Amino acid sequence: MAQSGRERPAGSAATPTITPPPAGWAEWLETSPTLRRARSTQVLVVGYRESSIPFSFLNAQRQPAGYSIELCQGVVGLLREWLQRPGLTIKFVAVTSATRIPQVASGLVDMECGVTTNTQERQRTVAFSKTIFLAETRLASRRQDNIQQITQLRGQVVVSTVGTTSMRQLSELNQTQQLDMTIIAGRDDTDSFQILDMGRARAYLMDDVLLRSFIRSAKRTDAYVISTQAFSVEPYGIMLNRQDKGFKQAVDAALVTLFASGKQQHIYNKWFMQPIQVGSASGNLAAEPGTDFNLNLPMSPRLQRVIAQPTDSANPHDYE
Repeated sequence: MAQSGRERPAGSAATPTITPPPAGWAEWLETSPTLRRARSTQVLVVGYRESSIPFSFLNAQRQPAGYSIELCQGVVGLLREWLQRPGLTIKFVAVTSATRIPQVASGLVDMECGVTTNTQERQRTVAFSKTIFLAETRLASRRQDNIQQITQLRGQVVVSTVGTTSMRQLSELNQTQQLDMTIIAGRDDTDSFQILDMGRARAYLMDDVLLRSFIRSAKRTDAYVISTQAFSVEPYGIMLNRQDKGFKQAVDAALVTLFASGKQQHIYNKWFMQPIQVGSASGNLAAEPGTDFNLNLPMSPRLQRVIAQPTDSANPHDYE
């Protein structure tokens, strides 16, 4: 298991301040306990996931890596400049789908950088940054089963991951369509996919890009299919403490800066358009550490619109 308390510099201490603070910075700093603490302690606590490839996972060197992680590192780098604290470090703390919300809500984690969907229900407990990615929930199944519609699973065993919007959605579909499915809750996304892989479930409902990454890193990539039917749009954001509006404003400003500079596009291409090296340290199903694969997933027009016109909306219809 990953050790909590990893500390790494947010950026080189020799790097000069090149990005001026945004309008409103002085007010955010004055009102934000997180920013004031970071200025004093020179530490920000970032939550990461151990196996949510390519967003947030432990690489073969057992270091947090991925699209969400690099975006958060970019945000912290800008905050380091604006706080004028060259020694600002990131303390990485492992979170799970079940623990991530309580850890952010209680202040144990400043920024959760993973695969968390921004929903109106969750906004009662935590806050979310501007949207950083858009996924869709779909069904993965073994090729011989070829599950394309939820109605094919009537009376069958289906898996999703505990504490996720996909699990809630699966339960709602089961009830509203009277499907009489048996629903298994995986401990995390890797566990859920292994349940499908072992034949204990006919299908796995989850965000499509996560399903794609598990299939691409599996021992037999041709053994699975993903449904053409999508069940929902999932806007991912960086999860933040709901009580610290100044910190959210600062994180949003940093993301907008990364979007406008083209750095987000560079980070996207690295994780979705180039080979990713993963292995057993990431908890996937690849045979050996050092296995690599390429998702070859160009940025969708919907995500391009979000990057051009950032939003933190939790309403899926706003992304159509």
